Amino acid sequence: NELKNHDIPIILHNGAEVFFLPNLLDLKADPLATFGNGKYMLIEFLFHHIPEMHKQVLFDLKMSGVTPIIAHPERYKPVQENIKMVYDWLNTGCLVQVDAGSVLGFLGKSAQMAAEKIIKYNWCQILGSDVHNDGRRNFCLKDACEKIQEWVEYDTKAMVFENPRAVLEGNPIVVDIQTMPEEITGFWKKL
Repeated sequence: NELKNHDIPIILHNGAEVFFLPNLLDLKADPLATFGNGKYMLIEFLFHHIPEMHKQVLFDLKMSGVTPIIAHPERYKPVQENIKMVYDWLNTGCLVQVDAGSVLGFLGKSAQMAAEKIIKYNWCQILGSDVHNDGRRNFCLKDACEKIQEWVEYDTKAMVFENPRAVLEGNPIVVDIQTMPEEITGFWKKL
């Protein structure tokens, strides 16, 4: 209301990261827990543990019409140790949001290395600011996009503009999953 009263042309949207718990299905009607009229939910896990039962909860969400968006998977220790988890999430209908700060190394070298792989494999649909304040966790999307252009040749426009807009509007995002990269499957494929 204050923005409108002062003729400031900014639109604010409600939403939040939802911490993973077994009851996520109970939150699907909560407008603060979802985006796009209940079509998307941004889900965050513990950094050192992702429970095995998460697969069933994400499946149940997807079957109920809510697409899970996995928040900053590059920061999770299990993903850093096994990047294939991201591929598996995408193949089950989830989306992936990488933090801009991870791309720039602000959240640690391991997170940056995992973010680079996710982006190089074209597994990232959204590049998020994950801004917490105007100090340490400030906006760095522009710098992150420039860094990504050093890694890949595709445009970051979809990750920063088109896909986030689709989430807010509740429109589908098409994910083109390629086969598992050779560097991940190499040894077992050859065997």
